[in-house]
Amino acid sequence: MQDGGISFSEKPMGYDKQQVDSYIAKVTYEYQTMHNEYMALVTKCNNLSETCIRLSDEKNRAIDMMNQQRAAALPNDAEAIARALIDAEILAKQIVDKANEEATKIQESARIAREEMKHIQSWKDKALVEITDMKRKINTLFPE
Repeated sequence: MQDGGISFSEKPMGYDKQQVDSYIAKVTYEYQTMHNEYMALVTKCNNLSETCIRLSDEKNRAIDMMNQQRAAALPNDAEAIARALIDAEILAKQIVDKANEEATKIQESARIAREEMKHIQSWKDKALVEITDMKRKINTLFPE
């Protein structure tokens, strides 16, 4: 018989019993070795899983203990703290609103100043045109 690299010698009454027994013993040994390794890995995995669960429980207990300590460290009058935070928030909003109003006033003043600068520039340009025109007229009346 030849199958997947396995071959046994044929005898008049079948295959060589010693070769077959040797092959079965080898396969059984390899299977038992792999099974033992598998079971060792399963045991190791179970142990690690139990360790993870234990560590997670310990972490949760530590978090609970920290939260209890924090709660104990907080002042008893949490309502006063909440009111103070609300008051601070209201004051901050008022400051921001006032700053926004001031910014709007400054922007409006800047816009008005730009408009005035445009008018002044326009008057200056007209004055230059008039002065240039007067010089030309004077030069025409009084040539050199």
